[in-house]
Amino acid sequence: MTLSCQGQHADFKSVSVDEFAQVIADTTVMLLDVRTADEHVAGYIEGTALHIDVLKLDFDSLAVSRIPAESTVALYCRSGNRSKR
Repeated sequence: MTLSCQGQHADFKSVSVDEFAQVIADTTVMLLDVRTADEHVAGYIEGTALHIDVLKLDFDSLAVSRIPAESTVALYCRSGNRSKR
């Protein structure tokens, strides 16, 4: 399952900011920052396990190689638009 503050997809659930905070409190949930490198350096959620810029051409291959297939992943970006991609 994939969770984000915005968007809907087949196995994708959009949650509020408060719900997102509850979800990422679960240490079995993988936290994924899909913002640009500059945005990530400017500040990120403590405990972010993985940063992959969704705008990069190799995003899909990096995500597939670095995220276990059966993981629950909580994605975040600046506004929610990129995380729903």
